[in-house]
Amino acid sequence: MDIELKFGFGVSFDQAKATIEKSIDSIEKFLKVPKHRIGVSSVEPDGYKLLVNVWGSAHGFQDLKLLFNQKILEDLKQVGIKPGA
Repeated sequence: MDIELKFGFGVSFDQAKATIEKSIDSIEKFLKVPKHRIGVSSVEPDGYKLLVNVWGSAHGFQDLKLLFNQKILEDLKQVGIKPGA
């Protein structure tokens, strides 16, 4: 599963990454192998994009993706990070 999120330059990469990793770790249905990846996929004039790669079973993929998107938004909001530019 690939998810791309955009952040303004005022958002620390380390804080955003740590928060997303917390979201990943909280969902047991994600596979541990291969390990997830989080990295900067692009730098733009108004911010940067993070690409998140996680793996799960093909069965229930869409439900897992919806759950993950919701969890990321909740966790980012909880620490005061607002995605988008």
